[in-house]
Amino acid sequence: MKKTIVIFTALSFIFVSSAVAGPIVDADPNKMYNFDKGSKTMSVTWHVVDNPLAECDKESKRVGNGGFAYKVQACAFWTKTQCTIITGKRDNHDTIGHEFRHCFQGHWHSQ
Repeated sequence: MKKTIVIFTALSFIFVSSAVAGPIVDADPNKMYNFDKGSKTMSVTWHVVDNPLAECDKESKRVGNGGFAYKVQACAFWTKTQCTIITGKRDNHDTIGHEFRHCFQGHWHSQ
């Protein structure tokens, strides 16, 4: 059963529509990030689910990304104005922050 919580509207950045999940923890929790590229208003929705892997795969296929070829603990899907985060019912700061950062910076893993 999904429990959807609309978090809030926040300042965000211009990025492409995509979905991504990857290593949950950054090697350096004190690393500084560059957020100087324009801003937009972003609506964020958080889905708290029993099985994040299944829900992330399902959502990835629904938006045309073909699913995940690897296990994920959580995921984020975004457009220029909306972001959806999917996590389990119990998760940690690193995972939630990691996915929320995708809302702000899109596909930041390769930056």
